[in-house]
Amino acid sequence: MPRVTEIWRRAVDATHDFLDPSNRMAIEADLPDLFAQVSLQLALDVNEQNPDALGFYEHLGSERIGRSAFDGQGRPYPLIHLRRRSDL
Repeated sequence: MPRVTEIWRRAVDATHDFLDPSNRMAIEADLPDLFAQVSLQLALDVNEQNPDALGFYEHLGSERIGRSAFDGQGRPYPLIHLRRRSDL
């Protein structure tokens, strides 16, 4: 949880200059309860022709959830779709 809170804090500090510091602190205090209500998932695509990258992500805990014959630009580069649940 501390890592997610730090990411949130940096994003808010960089983009929410209109937010009063006391309000930011109040929202931050509620973050653990808010984050406990959501399930975060990380998803990524790896070119099927790159077995080293595929092995790397599978080694880190990703699982195959699908395949596409074309990449996002419609080119004939097959992609393997991966997903990893996050403990953030």
